[in-house]
Amino acid sequence: MSIDTSRNWASRLGLVTSSLFGSASGQDGGGCHTALLDGIAGSFVMSDYSIADAAQPVSGTTGADWSWSSLMRHHVSVDKSKVTVTRSDGRTSDQFSKESVEGKLDDFLLFLETAPPPEWPDAIDHTIRCFQNLRAEIPGTPEGHLASFLALTALRLENLDIPANQLPDLLEKMSVVAPKYQIETEHIDRRVLTPDFARRFYEDLLDGRAGQHRLHLDLTIRHASGELFQAAHLAPAPPSLQVPLFGLPTVRVRPHSLKGVAYTPIGLARSLAEEAINGLNSDPASTLVVLDPACGSGTFLIETVAALARRGWTGPLKVVGYDISATAVASAKFALACAVRQHAGMPIDVELKVADFLDPEFAPTAADVTIMNPPYMSWADLSKDQRRQLREVLGSNYRGRPDLSMAFVDRAVAIAPEGGVIATLLPVGVLAGEYAAKWRSQLANTAPPRLIGSLGDHSLFRFAIVNVA
Repeated sequence: MSIDTSRNWASRLGLVTSSLFGSASGQDGGGCHTALLDGIAGSFVMSDYSIADAAQPVSGTTGADWSWSSLMRHHVSVDKSKVTVTRSDGRTSDQFSKESVEGKLDDFLLFLETAPPPEWPDAIDHTIRCFQNLRAEIPGTPEGHLASFLALTALRLENLDIPANQLPDLLEKMSVVAPKYQIETEHIDRRVLTPDFARRFYEDLLDGRAGQHRLHLDLTIRHASGELFQAAHLAPAPPSLQVPLFGLPTVRVRPHSLKGVAYTPIGLARSLAEEAINGLNSDPASTLVVLDPACGSGTFLIETVAALARRGWTGPLKVVGYDISATAVASAKFALACAVRQHAGMPIDVELKVADFLDPEFAPTAADVTIMNPPYMSWADLSKDQRRQLREVLGSNYRGRPDLSMAFVDRAVAIAPEGGVIATLLPVGVLAGEYAAKWRSQLANTAPPRLIGSLGDHSLFRFAIVNVA
């Protein structure tokens, strides 16, 4: 058991394992630090100190920082005789014998899942508050604010061991990291993005007002980049504030107020990605193409890359994403650049562009795997142009008051090659409403479904108002 407790537990519990820090970071402590990933509440960070070459055990505070930064609720420390559970808010710690936990592992996971959620703000809320503080102080456009935030994030990722008060010249470093992370620096006002501003931003982000927590930005990017960049490109503009004498201005953000139905939960994206590639028949010698036609900040593409990496995919991979939002695409470019950095052993080609997937004049890339969470817009909420577009795509299946998501499915089916796989979230009404009965019948013939499921849980999407399937 001591050879790899994390994989043994993951296999028994049906969880996904991922190196907490990544092999290239040099921080894994002999490979003993692992993320065990479930849907939402069941994910946790595990440190296995029963491994022969494991590092010295970390403090409960450090473990809590790791789990909090990774958007997980618990840090679980395992040695030869005991299991210690520390909440990500650091407020409580429980100890059990290792024998009792491994004898009732399902009950142990239930204990983690049903524990009260930690104190907010979580790492995403905290990071977005810091982003809002940045936006409140520096002038410019939303594109410039986002580019500045991404540039500062990239600099920190590339200089993890450089103290904030000894930053290298920002402009020189920016010219190096911008191409690597697909950052459009022309939007950045370089007069205000100074080393002094960067120092104050990092103090706010890494050691600022997050209570007792210290943010490990590399862990947040590695394990929660999908949700982080969804929040970053959708965050509303902050109110104008008077700049304080010291530090950055503080924007008061109500916990969870930056999150809504447009956000795809990481666990759900991971599950859909796993299902999409399950049983995929593809020659590793040929290029596997993965498409998200409504990519947002790239969450589904990131999780599909990670799922392929866990399956040991070694062939060439091309990920393609389209979105009508320029800020979404800018976020997706950065997030996918981080994914490429994390999976350096996979040959990954990334193509992201601002485009309308439903535009009849647009020729999208045919993909082996299409995975998406298309826009849910009822007929009543559609503009005249959108109704016309929906009618053109659905043709004779345009009946009653169809949902816009149906057009995304039809277009994806139309461009899919033989043997292609389509995985999508949809409103439950599309799979149950009378208005879509003919559409479903035709879809069942042209693209036979392998799995249909109603999630039946609004809590998966914060503030969701539509049942999702």
